[in-house]
Amino acid sequence: MLHASVHPRHTLHRMEFQYSIVADKKLLKPLAEALLSSILFHRLFGSVTPDSRELLNITYPHPLLGTAKENQELAQLLDENASLLSRSLENGERADLELPTCPAELPQAKQTEVAPVGSVPGVVVGETDMTVQFFEKRTKKSTWFGKNDDKLWEQWRVRIQAVTCRSDVETEKMRGLVQQQLQSILMAMAADVNANKDHIPPITTVETSPFPYKVVVSKGS
Repeated sequence: MLHASVHPRHTLHRMEFQYSIVADKKLLKPLAEALLSSILFHRLFGSVTPDSRELLNITYPHPLLGTAKENQELAQLLDENASLLSRSLENGERADLELPTCPAELPQAKQTEVAPVGSVPGVVVGETDMTVQFFEKRTKKSTWFGKNDDKLWEQWRVRIQAVTCRSDVETEKMRGLVQQQLQSILMAMAADVNANKDHIPPITTVETSPFPYKVVVSKGS
C-alpha cells in the first residue's frame, strides 16, 4: 500500500518541495518529462496557455508558451533533462542545465513518500534525483559597479527509485503503482502551489520565465 506524509515548513522566504516515486527503469525518461513539465507549468508565470499531456493514462499539466521557438526550446529542455536522468543510473553522471550556481540547502517544505522498497515488484537498481531551483534576479550594488546577486527562493526535489521488472506480471504491477504515485504527486503539487504563495518574489517583468531557473540531475545517495 502506498502512503504519503507531509511536513510543511519554510523559513526566510525560501521553500522546498520534496517528492519521491518508485518506477520501472523503462519509464524513467517519460516520467521525468511529466514531472518536470508539471513543475514548470506551475512556475512559468508569464504568458502561458494551460495544456496537457498523458503518461500511463494519467493527464499531467504542460505549459504552452507564446511562440513556436519558445515551445521548441522547452521541448528540448524537457528531453535533455529526462535523458540525463535516465542515463544517470547507467554511469552516475551529473549535469547542471540553465542558470546560476547552487546555494545552500533549503529547509524541507513538503515531502511525499512512497512504499518501502520491499513492497514493490522487481529489483531496485538505483535511485536518482532531479532538482529544479528558481531564483530571484537581483543586482547587488557596490562602490564601482553592480553585479548579479540572484537569490534562491524555491526548490523542487524529486527522488526517483528505479526498478527492473523480471516478468510481465511484475511489469503490470509496477505500471499500476506508478500510475497511483504519479497521480498522488500531481495532486500534491497543485495543493502545494495553492497553499504556499507568500514566499514568491514580486514579478517585475512580462517574460515567460520571470525567475531564472536551474535543473540539476544527479545520482542519489
